[in-house]
Amino acid sequence: MGWIMYKSFIIGCGRIAGYSDDGAMNDFTHGYAYWEDQKDELAGCMDIDSNKGKLFAKKFNCTAFEDYKEGIDSTRSEIVSVCTPDDTHFQIVKALIEMDSNIQVIFLEKPACSTMEEMEELINLSTERNIDIVVNHTRRFDARYLEIKENIANGVYGDLVNGFATYYSGWQHNGVHIIDTLSFLFDDTVKIKSLNSGVHSPYPDDPTIEGELIFSQTPGAIHLFSFDESYYQLFEFDLRFEKARLRIEDFGSRIFLELKEINNIGENVLVPQENTFENCGKTAIQSAVASINYRLEKNNPDLLNGYCLKDVASTMRTIWKGMELYEN
Repeated sequence: MGWIMYKSFIIGCGRIAGYSDDGAMNDFTHGYAYWEDQKDELAGCMDIDSNKGKLFAKKFNCTAFEDYKEGIDSTRSEIVSVCTPDDTHFQIVKALIEMDSNIQVIFLEKPACSTMEEMEELINLSTERNIDIVVNHTRRFDARYLEIKENIANGVYGDLVNGFATYYSGWQHNGVHIIDTLSFLFDDTVKIKSLNSGVHSPYPDDPTIEGELIFSQTPGAIHLFSFDESYYQLFEFDLRFEKARLRIEDFGSRIFLELKEINNIGENVLVPQENTFENCGKTAIQSAVASINYRLEKNNPDLLNGYCLKDVASTMRTIWKGMELYEN
């Protein structure tokens, strides 16, 4: 039996979609993930900049459309990626759900929406129309993070003692990745114990917040810091458990694990572990597309549990709570 082919469509042809001035094929993009997956055909794209849309279409050998609804109808696409500016997400996703189309999965860039009301409306609409909204919080699709999550759940590292997290450029823009990664790894809701202003944010309506984070059920606190990206971008975790220390650096490209051992004079020391958390050979976004295709092949929406809008709801509630506390 040959490959089952699904058709995909991309709205917004910028960097995360796969556009680049030098024409390079970047494997962390939506376009590349669809183009590379043998079960998927990237059928069409649309951008408000028609020239960018045409260049994107030429690069990925698909058809550029002036109107995304026309394009989705014409290509009969089952999967639609929404890679447009943050403030357009709600209206576009709502319009996609309300279309009479073949759409079964919407692959949405973060942040999914701007308010609690928007999020709840999209969750309700997607449930009514049986359309999955998968949010591209990429670490949820990364095999290494899935392994860490399992190890934490099974007590391999012991309880969390404390931790430190550092990010840059905006609580909503990049802080959301801190909150979602912690929520995902510990399978718990992250709460804000205290907060204060951090370094300058390049986004006028999105401050860079610092403070102390705690979990609903998990012991230990996470101390949150910010860093000025005018020096360089810094996004990392230092998680200290009873029996281990885990450091995630350079946006997750480097992961270091040290396990507690007792040395020959009876002291508790940390010993670096070699060859831990090997990459599965796919980028996180490639794994996401493979998961979406597998869900369609098996006709089982449960296969996307943990990846959908309803699963990142607690992350967004924490982000909005942080903004409310900061503004008041």
